[in-house]
Amino acid sequence: MNIIKFAVIALRKSRLIILMLLSPTSAVFSQQLDVCTAITNYSEDEILPSLKDTIITRGTMDISKCWSAGSSIRVKFLNGDTALQSKVIFYANVWSLYGNIFFEKVTNGDAEIRVFFDSTKGNNSPIGIDLTRITKSLPTTYFSFTLQSPESNVKRHVLHEFGHMLGLLHENSSPIANIDWNKDTVYKYYKKVQGWSNRQVDENVFRTYEKTFSNGLFDTLSIMCYSLPSIFTISKKIIIGNNMELSDGDKNIINQMYPQASETASSEDPKVKYTITCNPEYSKNMFVFKPVFELLNGNGFSFKLGAYFFDEKGIALNDKSNINRSKDGQVVSWTKITPCCKTIAFASSGKNQIAFTLPTAVLPIKNGKNVFKYQFILWSGNTKIYCSPKYNIEFING
Repeated sequence: MNIIKFAVIALRKSRLIILMLLSPTSAVFSQQLDVCTAITNYSEDEILPSLKDTIITRGTMDISKCWSAGSSIRVKFLNGDTALQSKVIFYANVWSLYGNIFFEKVTNGDAEIRVFFDSTKGNNSPIGIDLTRITKSLPTTYFSFTLQSPESNVKRHVLHEFGHMLGLLHENSSPIANIDWNKDTVYKYYKKVQGWSNRQVDENVFRTYEKTFSNGLFDTLSIMCYSLPSIFTISKKIIIGNNMELSDGDKNIINQMYPQASETASSEDPKVKYTITCNPEYSKNMFVFKPVFELLNGNGFSFKLGAYFFDEKGIALNDKSNINRSKDGQVVSWTKITPCCKTIAFASSGKNQIAFTLPTAVLPIKNGKNVFKYQFILWSGNTKIYCSPKYNIEFING
């Protein structure tokens, strides 16, 4: 009998460097450059290819980490002055002016984003829905600024980190950037200032993504592209200042990835307020799903909530057993929902718990490590009410 042992998915921290524009050379070497730690949690094989977009849709984004368009993402502050918290929420929602995505401050209950202010932690956050993989008792996001910090500093870091939280990557780490690094100079700088080895510089500074998630030009004006001193390049032609605003490229890509809802949609139509999250449990050769989400305007409707399954590359899995399948044969597990009131919050336990299972026998399990993806879709008849991001489920069979 096969025994399935779950593998602990550890977050891999990848330090990506923010470069401040300093001149001349002596000034660069006499000051410590600002550091942003974007926490990533994927292998290159997990990255999905680019959506078709236009040359004006610039920016670099991991589309597999995006939230569902129209989501309201909850933000809880674990410390900090209320005036500073208000600044963070204000600048975070600048993104909402250009994409159908929102950030809402909450003081109680669960929150996808949990902010902690700490001058020793730097500024960092996971990418997109990787926020949901962090233990709920821990912060997800750190900011190093204070209420006394310059306003421009607060604005720049909030826009940048919340860009990461929407799925955006560092623009200068995209392969289309083609930066002609003066590696000897960069190695010397970080050895002197940070005490880093050449290998650490390779990982932290020179690393580029294997794939890019949008077509177009290297957007040197992007809020996700940090300043670059000319002495760090061979040609000395790439000089990037401290970008303080969203560029046209930033606005375009966030609009593409989080499109506005149909103009015919009514505020009274059924809607999932927050992104559906779930930590699958394993018991007796079954995966058990207990989704957590809030459903608005659902009374009077009958819904089907399904978890659709894909392989690790995002290709739909076909159910050869004809037990758990959609109309076109994809592996899916589902349950019916008939809300009794206008607003209802489903939890992983208690009276509003919903749960459904999937036998592991319907999955093409192999010995060793297995990686699948699943996605929640909420239907009312043949109308798709909600579609979640794709989540990973990983385990070891053996």
